[in-house]
Amino acid sequence: MKHMNRNKNTSVIGTTLFIGVMLLAAIANAAGKGYVVNGKVNLPENTLVVLSIITDEKLDILDSAYVNTAGEFKFEGVGTDESQLYYITFETANPPGLPLILENGAKVSLKIEKSNVVNYTVSGGKYNQHMQKLHQIYTDYDVKMLTFNDEVANIDGDTVTEEFRQKTAQRYNDLINGRSAGIEQFIKTEPASPATYFAVKYLFQSPVPKLILIGSDKMKKELPGASYTQKLEALAVQLGPTVEGALAPEIKLPTPEGQELALSSLRGKVVMIDFWASWCGP
Repeated sequence: MKHMNRNKNTSVIGTTLFIGVMLLAAIANAAGKGYVVNGKVNLPENTLVVLSIITDEKLDILDSAYVNTAGEFKFEGVGTDESQLYYITFETANPPGLPLILENGAKVSLKIEKSNVVNYTVSGGKYNQHMQKLHQIYTDYDVKMLTFNDEVANIDGDTVTEEFRQKTAQRYNDLINGRSAGIEQFIKTEPASPATYFAVKYLFQSPVPKLILIGSDKMKKELPGASYTQKLEALAVQLGPTVEGALAPEIKLPTPEGQELALSSLRGKVVMIDFWASWCGP
């Protein structure tokens, strides 16, 4: 997952305000209007756990808790009726961590194992099963890449042949391409959800144009009114018509017989377009 900055402009919250926020959250949850997250993790007592909401600019810290003697922690809060992307981290507010999708009324249970990567199982909430599946796809490749990096770090450079170098480069490319293919398959086949937006927006150094178009089209069909759909549509519009996967711009030109032919009239057929200069011979 690419780096997401947390908000560094941390301010001291007055005790009265803090108690008031907690009281409002407790009242809302008692009325079934907020969200509740119960977690169990394989970390020591008093480990800090941070809950942030994911925005396009940063991870915005919402709450924190400490692991108790039983390895448990809990968050209660008030979100929105629309499902939103959140992120849980440990000991720090920075990734790695685990993504969650919360909405008012969500009652979420987590079982977490943290080592080199964070693995978890989840129940509750509208879309967390989809998010867990996506998380498993990219963390499986993270583990493979960590193993690969360890192998490369232990190679004696004096013994490396050109053939070995090429095979190692191919292994690296296969890992990168396999990760990308797995995420693309998820976007194509899983029901549209905030996890779709997360996959497109945050799992690459910069969003891949092809995946923006696939994700935008899927979310427009399945979640037309969602805010994440509108964000993907805006990204798709910025791409223009000449990226891979976009609808080709209209071209109307005369045929050798002098009749006008529109490119759109050939939709559904395989078309090869060969551009050449008028001064160039056949």
